[in-house]
Amino acid sequence: MSVSREATELKDHLARTAVSTNAASARAPASISVSITPSAKLLLRLCAAPESDHAADFAALDEDHWYDLVEQAIPKRVAALLDRALQRADSFALMPEECRDAMVDERRRLTMSAFGHMIALTDAVSFLKSHDIPTIALKGVRLAYQDYPDARLRPLRDLDLLVPADKAEQAQRLMIACGRYELAPWAEYYGLDFGHQLPELLDTKHGISIEIHHRLNARDWAGEPKLVQMVFEQAETLEISGNRVRVPSMHANFLHLVEHATLHHMFENGPITLADLHFAAQSGAIDWPLLIAQAKEMGLERALQLGFVDKGYPEFD
Repeated sequence: MSVSREATELKDHLARTAVSTNAASARAPASISVSITPSAKLLLRLCAAPESDHAADFAALDEDHWYDLVEQAIPKRVAALLDRALQRADSFALMPEECRDAMVDERRRLTMSAFGHMIALTDAVSFLKSHDIPTIALKGVRLAYQDYPDARLRPLRDLDLLVPADKAEQAQRLMIACGRYELAPWAEYYGLDFGHQLPELLDTKHGISIEIHHRLNARDWAGEPKLVQMVFEQAETLEISGNRVRVPSMHANFLHLVEHATLHHMFENGPITLADLHFAAQSGAIDWPLLIAQAKEMGLERALQLGFVDKGYPEFD
């Protein structure tokens, strides 16, 4: 895999700013043996390097691996990336007919889902704005509408909306009172003290889950207040379907992605994170020395290193 200039800068600056003490204990093992199927390996590869030509990998798959590849890609929200890679490699016809049909069906579903999420997002943001509640759409919204080459390549699952902590419960009450939103059937009942968000809401018009966040992390991360402050202070505005939607800056969103994948989910949030980091890094909007300094200040330096293992850096000296 070719290494981008941005990733090279990341390695160089991390190497220069690494703290020598505790380096031995913090360093990852030189090699870890993990056995995964060819289809799973390919899925990871095309998420980590979505611009590469994967034709040879597709040609090497047998029928069982094709079924496995499609069955993994759809629930992990990377079917659109797989579809794109297949089209670019002129390999769509290599799939068994049932797999092709499943991919075509998923393509249609994702198109409809993207439209529903866009309407649900702009409606919710507009509603909260009408009640003077500042709202920032987290993570996937910026990725889909700013960083990925096509919003359809980054399916949204739910909508995470960050509001000031002192307005979170008010936002939740107002949304429920308007009649369009209700507590999701699966939601538990808790308040601000429980975690980083309030119980999930359901947009009954579009069937989309909405989470009102008042924080970013639920695991007592000491650096969280700094990142929350950065999200609010550096928020940018996107124009989405004629509506103004505030999202985190590139640096704030990138650090949130890294924190979310490592500290929050312990790498259990699927291969889509690899594509998220790839497209964000390739956007050219990152000041790597500054990002690394910010990560270090928040205690995310090691998390940032781990997030770039897929770029060919199993450890940083």
